[in-house]
Amino acid sequence: MVAKKELNKYINKSAVNEVLGSILTHPELLKEFKITTNDFVETFHKLVFGAINNLAKSGVKVIDAVAIDEYLSHYETQYILFKKNNGIEYLERIAEACEPV
Repeated sequence: MVAKKELNKYINKSAVNEVLGSILTHPELLKEFKITTNDFVETFHKLVFGAINNLAKSGVKVIDAVAIDEYLSHYETQYILFKKNNGIEYLERIAEACEPV
């Protein structure tokens, strides 16, 4: 098994951002594609994916940075990680990058 630190060298962060931005702006894609937290290496990306996935499964119609911030604020450890990684700014950036021009 490859160590996580070693695996991080091979991660295409642009691709990760595109996947997360796409499902953030179009959560219905989660029904079409089989994506799990295991598809992400970094804990922060797993956290973002989990929040989007859980909100979508619970029927939330509009998933955005504010909805994810509110959702994660109920989980102290996860929220600390979200804030540490400038989560709102990150989500706004990846959502904007996935909007059609």
